[in-house]
Amino acid sequence: MPPEVAAFLQSHQDHITTLRHQLLNDPAPHWEEDLSAGWAAPVPNLLTSLAVVRILAADALWNIQQNNQTVAQQDLLAIRRLAQTLVDRSELISVLVGMHMTRLVVTGIRQLTNPDASWLDWLEGLDVAPNLERSFVSEAYLFAFRCPPFPEEERKSFFDPWQKSRCAQGSQLFLAFARIAREKPCLGGSQAEEPLRAPGWMENPESTWFVPNLRSALTRLQALHVHASLTREVLLARLGRKRPAAGTITFDRGPCRGLPLEVTQAGSSWSWRWTGKEPELPEAWLPLAATLR
Repeated sequence: MPPEVAAFLQSHQDHITTLRHQLLNDPAPHWEEDLSAGWAAPVPNLLTSLAVVRILAADALWNIQQNNQTVAQQDLLAIRRLAQTLVDRSELISVLVGMHMTRLVVTGIRQLTNPDASWLDWLEGLDVAPNLERSFVSEAYLFAFRCPPFPEEERKSFFDPWQKSRCAQGSQLFLAFARIAREKPCLGGSQAEEPLRAPGWMENPESTWFVPNLRSALTRLQALHVHASLTREVLLARLGRKRPAAGTITFDRGPCRGLPLEVTQAGSSWSWRWTGKEPELPEAWLPLAATLR
């Protein structure tokens, strides 16, 4: 960890401790939801939430380096609680941010030298597919019944067949991705060849109709489940519940059940790696591998 980051964390321990305590002990954060308001529906302050999580994630890493495992795990638990409040919401953007936070927890657990066994139960039950599916359905509803707002000059033509066609097309696209999230919650199989694509008018950032890359949202869901399964393998080995053996094995729990992975040994280190082609994801999400030293 860079010295300036460690110095920042040390100088703000009182604030971080208060923040951690509030997230762990106070009622979970709650923001109003109202899909009937259409595109004016309330959304949490996601940038502030991300800033909080990044500080806690950095503090967890710093405490691991200081061999303060208890506080590090509390940091991760606090992140997990905030992430869950976002994953449980209806709008797609909140679910995606919550998934990002959850990935930080999943990969952070691997760094713990003495993890609590309760993390295993959480990892085994981690399945965000229903949440992402629900958010896709919510977005489909907005397109079908609360079409995106138009620039002033376009509003008078709102009921033109062309506009109505776009609304219907957007709604059907979200419903199609909801189906894929339900049927293919993990990488592997045929989803890499899924031909479903958003029309050009939805992928143009300058357009009133711009929609984030839905394929990327689906891939992040699938990669999150791979990371959770990899972390579970690391914890099983670290806790002495399962002795690693070099070769190809399959995940036996969760959304990625049956997915193959390669186990290798180098000296005293063991590595688990997904055997498929890595998807197009930000660098922070890759590689889809985990190591136990």
